[in-house]
Amino acid sequence: MRLSARALGVSESLTLAANAKAERLAREGRRIDNLTAGQLPFPPPPEFADLLREEAGSPESHRYSPAAGFPELRGKLLDHAARVRGAPLREEGFGCVVTAGAKQAVFNALAALVDPGDEVLLLAPHWLSYPEMARLCGGVPRVAGPSAGGSWAPAPEAVGEAMTDRTRVLVVNSPNNPAGVHHGAGWMDGLARVLDGRPGVWIVSDEIYLHLSFAGPAPARFYQGRPGLLRRTVIVDGVSKCLGATGLRLGWALAPGALAEAMARIQGQTTSGPSSLVQRALMRLDLDESVPRYLGPVKERLRENAAALRGALEESGLGSLWYEPASAFYWLLDFDRTPRFGGLGGGADRSLAVADALLEECGAAVVPGAPFGAPGAVRISLVAGRDAFREACGRIAAFLAGRG
Repeated sequence: MRLSARALGVSESLTLAANAKAERLAREGRRIDNLTAGQLPFPPPPEFADLLREEAGSPESHRYSPAAGFPELRGKLLDHAARVRGAPLREEGFGCVVTAGAKQAVFNALAALVDPGDEVLLLAPHWLSYPEMARLCGGVPRVAGPSAGGSWAPAPEAVGEAMTDRTRVLVVNSPNNPAGVHHGAGWMDGLARVLDGRPGVWIVSDEIYLHLSFAGPAPARFYQGRPGLLRRTVIVDGVSKCLGATGLRLGWALAPGALAEAMARIQGQTTSGPSSLVQRALMRLDLDESVPRYLGPVKERLRENAAALRGALEESGLGSLWYEPASAFYWLLDFDRTPRFGGLGGGADRSLAVADALLEECGAAVVPGAPFGAPGAVRISLVAGRDAFREACGRIAAFLAGRG
């Protein structure tokens, strides 16, 4: 069979591969604690589930929606985003495109902005699909960072140094998957100064975890109070994280009018409009009330598990590895500084080998950091149940300290 170069160039998801191996070992009777999850173990808010059931009885919920989504929902999402972010989106002529998940929103933006040979700059650690999406659009992914030691972000000046005359798009993911941190006002101000000097660069701001800030000051935005930057920014969000609804596949992109129209045209010739049922239920949901109430116990779980992880590291003499997660579901373990793996050496596959060792030797499934641009780390999800998570962290820490 002859496959296209495009298909052959797409890498396998190591996240899915790690999860599949963990499930296989569990079926074989092994005690496996799966810490790979990128989704919540909580059901969506009951009021959202009720609306979905009600809308399922309506014929309109089973028919096509407009390619960009229902106008009523697009307006609602635009106004909600403006309130939450303090950004004058309507005044700046922004439009909204409702998509089949936030991933499609990012892809649509790159497809509308990137020509063959254009560079897409990513800040490591970055979500693992960004480089693949850039390549699928004919772009060339470039990476700045990462910086370890608690920030897991390159300095704004390093971002500027990584840009070239061919840089077309910068992707910013704050709060961040896989590091579980977000950038504060000082960092965002520095990035804004860099971007002011690069007027031809567009920014895709992936904010799918924006509502999942659970420690420290709230995430800052580089475009707040800067209309010039806002006018070349695409804001991405969705229901998967803030409402525990990953399987419903509903996201959206907020972009300047002409760009939003181009993204809608691309969507109209590919997937068409997203689920009418989910859109119609979301139209009736009070996001200002439901999201904070739903995320209250979620954030408490994340704080408890982060504290348990810190305690396990300190008990094993690995407290120097700790940094404070503040958002999203994750924590990046820098295994290059552990007694067991500190001398492992370089190579892009280090994190795969370490993740496999953690799975085989101490029954903890984690995600290799290499696809995220962090080959010296593995990603740990913080969403597991408290007791199981605490036990898994104890085993991981003892193993990394050379005692397991």
